[in-house]
Amino acid sequence: KKKYSQFDAENTEIIKKAEELRIRFLELIEEDAAAFEPLSKAYSIPKSDPDYVRIMSEATLNACMPPYHTMKCCCEAIDLLDRILNKCSVLMISDVGCGAVAVKAALESAAVNVFVNTRSMSNDENVIELEADVEQMLLTYKDKAQAVIDNVMERLRTKKVLRGAPVAAALTEELSSRTIKLREHGITPKLLILRVGENESSLTYE
Repeated sequence: KKKYSQFDAENTEIIKKAEELRIRFLELIEEDAAAFEPLSKAYSIPKSDPDYVRIMSEATLNACMPPYHTMKCCCEAIDLLDRILNKCSVLMISDVGCGAVAVKAALESAAVNVFVNTRSMSNDENVIELEADVEQMLLTYKDKAQAVIDNVMERLRTKKVLRGAPVAAALTEELSSRTIKLREHGITPKLLILRVGENESSLTYE
């Protein structure tokens, strides 16, 4: 639309970046599956094995990386959704809202998959730094995604002003048409009042 033509260059850039993220998300699915296989094998190593701790630590840390990088991509996606929020028509705004809902869920799901691995790891410097980064992403981007969702919901739920004259005219036209059809069948529409009881206020309508 012409109203948003001033944002064409920026929106083109956003769309290009979104496509890059889409491809990266698909790659991360494969990376996650590949990282889990060594970890599943590590669980079968006897704890008495002298290499058990080293192998388990390496496999667990490696398994953290795909969901961690997924969170990074989710944060980038949320930034893009926030940028395009006020640069697109109402026809697209619902897609922005749905995107924010989906990416927020992906962000939290990825965090769960990081924490399920770090919980069994020793609190060395790498693990502490990793968990701190995950916590910071959750703290910042859950709220940012929710702000996008709330903005979209408010815009879609905004009540329109109902103007009386056009509504009355439409009702009159419809009722006139129905009245004519009834009269063609020998039926004359009438207004009737059904009163129950002898309340004085009700008697004034008669």
